[in-house]
Parts: sequence; structure tokens; C-alpha cells
Amino acid sequence: MDKFSVVSTKTPLRLSFLGGGTDMKYFYKEHESNIFSSAINKFVYVTVKRHSNFFNEKYRLNYSYTEIVNNLNHVKNDIIRECLRFTKVKHPLYISIVADVPSGSGLGGSSSVTVGLLNAIYTFQGKKINKNKIYEDACKIEIDILKQPIGKQDQFPATFGGANFFKIRKNGKIKIKKNNINFIKKFKNKIKIYWTGTSRSASKILDSQKKNYFNNNKTIKNINDISEEFFKKYASQRKFNLIKLGEYLNLSWDIKKNISKDINIDISNSLIKFSKINGAYGAKLSGAGGGGFVMVLAEQKVFKKIDKKFKKIFSEKIDIFPRGTHVIYKNNN
Repeated sequence: MDKFSVVSTKTPLRLSFLGGGTDMKYFYKEHESNIFSSAINKFVYVTVKRHSNFFNEKYRLNYSYTEIVNNLNHVKNDIIRECLRFTKVKHPLYISIVADVPSGSGLGGSSSVTVGLLNAIYTFQGKKINKNKIYEDACKIEIDILKQPIGKQDQFPATFGGANFFKIRKNGKIKIKKNNINFIKKFKNKIKIYWTGTSRSASKILDSQKKNYFNNNKTIKNINDISEEFFKKYASQRKFNLIKLGEYLNLSWDIKKNISKDINIDISNSLIKFSKINGAYGAKLSGAGGGGFVMVLAEQKVFKKIDKKFKKIFSEKIDIFPRGTHVIYKNNN
């Protein structure tokens, strides 16, 4: 018997600073992977409610589309369908998913949905599941079951929150190198995201990345080396500074943008170039590239110049968020 009649969760999205693309299994099983990423104050909200018997359907699902179905096999949303199957939910359900940003924006939204939905379902069922299991289950659903061409990075900040340096071992296990909440102070008022107005699916770009890798392209290895070098030289609280992070971020992006012709778009190239010329510490397209948000690391005086030049582009300041997925409401009536 399920413990609650309705549960809502709040799960952060993420920004990836260094090591993006190295979290793929074909890479880390050979070289290991070094990641620096952070949960941010943009969220996915998931509500799971026991569906009333007054309705004829078994599942009513609201996200960017609405689905009304009676058979789980007929659910079109891959993540919802496989999360329900994986957790063996018996009751008819009403599921609502609302996000602060559009899908395909490069902020790890799909993984945040998976993590937030699993957290909501497990709580709904009255199961006391620790976050390590939520993380592993989310990875299993997205990578092993759905065969998505993604890695194990995005699920981590969604689950655990904060700014994290972590290593993915060859066996897929995670080792946290540094999880220091004081990093949040370093980033205060120093991050802004600029909306390119273009959403994209990361699958095509990630498939291209994999093809290039197996054609003996050393691009991903170079990105991993940059991330590992930054950690060794500048990741301690005493040495950490945004100028150095920006330098390494720019170096990594200059390498990554040559992975695929689909990574770059004109508006992002213009914004990134202008940001660097005018004193930004670093700038890059978020996620796999090809659209979404441009992340800029800079001081306020630089943001003013960028905002004036690109005044038609919507932008917003971003803070690091210390918490991972968590329940914000539950009721057993």
C-alpha cells in the first residue's frame, strides 16, 4: 500500500564547467573521467498523485504535452514510462512535470526529470531510498534501459546538489574529489546564462563525438586532461579562483567546439567572442552544444557590456544551489 496520496519534488538543473563529454562509458572505462559541475537555482518540479477513480484513464501525464492512457506500454514519454515500470507502481497516477527552462537547453533537464520523478515515486510508495540509489537508478534507466547516448554526469548534481569535483572510475563508480559549499561564495553574482532561443537534442552531437573518438580523435582525452590539471593545480579552497577557472573553461571549449559541426551556432559564437574580448573570465555553450544557453563567467561591469550589446537576448543571473533533489510537499489524505 502506498504511503502518500500526493508527493512533489524539487530538483536542480546543472552547469558543467570542466570535463563535459568525458562521462561517457566508452571513455571512462578506458581513461577514467574528471568532472567539475554544479547544481544551480533553476529547477524541475515533479508531482505524483494517486489518480482519482472518477477518471476513466489509468495515467494522466502533463509535461510539455498531455498524455491520457490506460496501458503503460502506450506511454510515449520514455522517462516517465520506464520510471513507472522500474519502480513497479500499481496505482493509477496523475503526473505533472514543470521546468524553469525549456527542454534541450543544455542544463541537464532530462536527468533532473528522471532523478526528481524517481524521488517522488519512491516517496509516494513510502520507501526510504538513499540518494546513492536514486543516482544509480537514474543512470540505469537513462543509459542502460533507454540507451540514451549520455553519460553519468548530469544525474550527479541533480541528486546531490552543490559544486563538485568528482571522478568516474573505470568501473563506473563515483569518487568525490571535492564537495565544498564555500565555492558557492566564489561564484556569487559571477555567472549569467544567455538564451540562444534554440533548443536541441544532444543525441546527434554526442553520437558525432563518439564517432570522432573511435576514429582516434584525441579531443575528449584532451578535455579530460584539462579538467584533471585544473583540479590538481587550482581546486583547493586556497588556490581556487575564477580567473584560472575561466582560462581552463575557455581552453576546454576551444577544443570541444571542433568535435562536431553541429555544436556551434552563430549567435553563441558572437556572444562568446564578445564576452572574452570584453573581459569575461570564461564563456561556453552549456551542455553538448548546438543551442540552449551560453554560460558566461564574469564581473558585473562585463555583464553590463554584454547586456548592452545583446539586449534582445534574454539573460539571467545564476547561483550555485547547495541541495539536490528533495521533497517539497507530501500528503496522505
